[in-house]
Amino acid sequence: MSQTGETEAILKVSRYVQMLGAVLLSFFCILAFAAGRCHAAGDIASLDKEGFGALLKEQKGKVVMVNFFATWCPPCRQEIPELVMVHNHYKGKNFEIIGLSVDGKPSQKAVERFMRGKNVPYRVFMAGEDLVEHFKIGSIPHNIFYNRDGQIVISQAGSCDADDVKYVVDELLDDGQ
Repeated sequence: MSQTGETEAILKVSRYVQMLGAVLLSFFCILAFAAGRCHAAGDIASLDKEGFGALLKEQKGKVVMVNFFATWCPPCRQEIPELVMVHNHYKGKNFEIIGLSVDGKPSQKAVERFMRGKNVPYRVFMAGEDLVEHFKIGSIPHNIFYNRDGQIVISQAGSCDADDVKYVVDELLDDGQ
């Protein structure tokens, strides 16, 4: 085969591999959407009740704090830097924070900018309506703490500072819960 023929064959194979990769990527995206667990939203995914349940199961053995917030909420804006400090304090320990924005889909880009601006290191999702209804979120911020067994031990509206959160987390970690 001539060098031109080899080059054409390589280009054909390369195009085929690219096309196959695009088809497989599309297939997996369709499966993820069909599952209804996460929906594309730029860098921040939407999370419904079923997806939240799966995410919580991944945290088994850890103390988990779930923070419902909105970028336009003044107490939430004050609380998030406190949560960043708490996250950094417990980094590498059996503790996770999950942020759930109730800003709504039109505000996803604003939430992404807000999270970057606050250097938020923990995972943040857009809260699905069914998730907000499930937890009966009537005001924000709203914080929910899970023990290591995945049981809710606190669900309370109102902001808290780093010391409040550390107290709860220390109690839950020390109790072996």
